[in-house]
Amino acid sequence: MVEGPGCKLKGERLARLKGQRVVRAQWGRSPGKEPSEGSGTEQEDRTSGKLEKSDVFVGLPLSNVEALGKELFVYFGDTCLRVHFGMNGSVVIKSHKNKTFQKTSQPILTLTLTVDSVSFHDCTIQIRSSSACHDKYLQLRHLDVCSPHFSLSDAARTVCCHGDRMLCDVLL
Repeated sequence: MVEGPGCKLKGERLARLKGQRVVRAQWGRSPGKEPSEGSGTEQEDRTSGKLEKSDVFVGLPLSNVEALGKELFVYFGDTCLRVHFGMNGSVVIKSHKNKTFQKTSQPILTLTLTVDSVSFHDCTIQIRSSSACHDKYLQLRHLDVCSPHFSLSDAARTVCCHGDRMLCDVLL
C-alpha cells in the first residue's frame, strides 16, 4: 500500500530526472471510469479540436517534483501532472538501455525522456496548472508529516477544528 512516505520516496526518485525533456508521452488504459468533462484530465488540441493529452508534454523539461501526502506533483513548465497512487500504484523508472518494464499491469502513462523512461501504474493522473498545484503544496505542506515544513501545532489545530468528526476521517 502506498502511503505518504512511499509517495515522497517516489518523488525523490523522479526528482533525479529534472532537466530531461519529454520525447514521447503515451497514455495507456484508464483505471475505472473515463474522466469527466472539465476534470483537468484532458487538454484540447487547438488545431484539430480533438483531445490530445500526449502532445501536452512533448519537448518540455521536467522542472520540479513535489510530494504532498499521497499526491505527487510532477511539473513541466506551466503544466503539472497530479498523480495519486491509490492503494497499489507505482512508478517505474528505466534507462533507455533496458526498455522493458517489469510491472505486470499496463501503464496509465509512459513518458519517454531524453535519457530515461517513466511509467505510472495503477494510479490516477490529472493534468493541471502548475501554479494551482504549487499553491496547494505551499498551503498544505505544513500539515504533511513527511515534509521538512511540518508543524505539529498546525496539524493539531487543524484536527481540533473538525469537532465531532472521527479522527480517522479528518486524517484522510
